[in-house]
Amino acid sequence: MFKMRNVCYNPNVMKPEALFSLMAHKLDERPLPRARLIGINGVDTAGKTRFAQDFAAFLRAQRRDVALVHGDDFHNPRAIRRQGDDPVRGYVEHAFNLPLQERELLAPIWRGETFDKTLALLDLDSDTPTAIRRYTVRRETIVLVEGVLLFRPPIDAYFDLRLFLSIPFDEVLRRAAARDVPHYGDDYLERYRFRYIPVQQWYLETYHPQERSDIVIDNADYADPRIIRQPLEDCAIIRPTAT
Repeated sequence: MFKMRNVCYNPNVMKPEALFSLMAHKLDERPLPRARLIGINGVDTAGKTRFAQDFAAFLRAQRRDVALVHGDDFHNPRAIRRQGDDPVRGYVEHAFNLPLQERELLAPIWRGETFDKTLALLDLDSDTPTAIRRYTVRRETIVLVEGVLLFRPPIDAYFDLRLFLSIPFDEVLRRAAARDVPHYGDDYLERYRFRYIPVQQWYLETYHPQERSDIVIDNADYADPRIIRQPLEDCAIIRPTAT
């Protein structure tokens, strides 16, 4: 069982730079003798990749060392992903190679190791291990890990800071139509309706990632992220936006 955090609910609209400043402040409050691991989670199309990339750019502008880890790079091959009779549990249990991510990245970072390694990961379109990713981690590195289904065993315990991007499922479908249909065709939305969204509903009900998170953001509008949940000690930092 996880323990509920002391939190406040603070529906404040913030510019992304102000939000990034708040997160950097939280990191500075938690100095560690190793690289720090920040999990950026949310349902499909919530804006995790864009948020992580923008946050990485913000940190680098502050002359901080950053490494980006994309959960989608750790998919299993198609034959493994299709195992199981239940499409929801099959996806949850077989879609991602979490042991690989844990063994090669998360566990070594947690132990305080530093490394510069290259991994040959799965290219989803070709279903071959031809996506070459280089990971350089020093003791001062801030490692941003973004992806779906993050805050669950065996990898949840590694994160020093958890952030959840929240959007409604009708917005998921709208973004999927704009992002994925041009590339994969109209039928691709059926995957969202009958697999991806049920998977996320199961995940939300089973692991309660929003309750596990340090910060929860309403990201229905990319340009105006809204903090809807943050630790109690931070409530005085962010003031309501004047209307």
